[in-house]
Amino acid sequence: MTELPARQVRQQIQAERLQGAQILADNQNGYFLPNSQADVELFYRSMLHRAAEIARVANTVRLRGRLLD
Repeated sequence: MTELPARQVRQQIQAERLQGAQILADNQNGYFLPNSQADVELFYRSMLHRAAEIARVANTVRLRGRLLD
């Protein structure tokens, strides 16, 4: 749509979100604006779950890396 590189679009969306814009996303619809508080809550829980999974993997890799020393 924007003809901008995908990375640049993601960076702009991140900047807007950090300034308070409620730009949500999911695997089915891509980016979208919420229609209800339920949309916001679902996105919130999804982001927390993703963050926990990323942290879990990062910690596991870090701990395994220590075994290599």
